[in-house]
Amino acid sequence: MKYQTVIKIVTDAENEGEATDIAGEYLRGNLESGVRMKCYTRSIKSRLLFQASVSLVLLSVFLGIASFRYFKNAALPQISGVRDVSAIQPPLKTSQAPAFKETWKEEEDKKILEYIKK
Repeated sequence: MKYQTVIKIVTDAENEGEATDIAGEYLRGNLESGVRMKCYTRSIKSRLLFQASVSLVLLSVFLGIASFRYFKNAALPQISGVRDVSAIQPPLKTSQAPAFKETWKEEEDKKILEYIKK
């Protein structure tokens, strides 16, 4: 099994060149203090497994968003037993007839007058 080792060296330096020189001297064994070092090792297999799982999660999120956008505008399935039913009622034909409007207005006026008389 292959492993990957990462070494992080932290130094107090004024610029990048000085930091590189201090790290080099430390690794050669010429410096023993003033440098902090952190080291960790992990198997490459676990790293590849992590990368594959992150890729699968991102892919599933992308597919979920794409399918949501596609199916958002799709027609809803029919309710069983009910076909060709519209939830929006067309306007009544009597609302356009002037005779109906006059009769309706007269009835409304009568009811208002009766209410006021009480």
